[in-house]
Amino acid sequence: LHTTFTSWKGAAENGRRGRAITRRFVGRWHNKLVFSSFVTWRDMTLESIRHEALVFKYANRLVNSHLCKVLVAWSAFTKQQNRYRLLVGRFRRRMLNVQASKAWGSWQDFVDQ
Repeated sequence: LHTTFTSWKGAAENGRRGRAITRRFVGRWHNKLVFSSFVTWRDMTLESIRHEALVFKYANRLVNSHLCKVLVAWSAFTKQQNRYRLLVGRFRRRMLNVQASKAWGSWQDFVDQ
């Protein structure tokens, strides 16, 4: 009876130990699968973020180049408009001076007579 009980106890301990080893092995294997899935997901996400950053960078570069061209054209246009405004102002002052001069000259002629 003692040998039977000892055999059963050894088998039970081996069974518990075997189940524990099996549980640890399955857990590690499962963790390995989960971890590799996580690593794959992380790499895919990082690549997606990097790709979006590159697209954003080049889109901004394209937009900024068009805005720069528009800004240069607008700047040239405003400089030309300011130059025209200055020239028209000078011409207007000359004409006013000429008219005032004519009026002054005709008044002097009237007084002198």
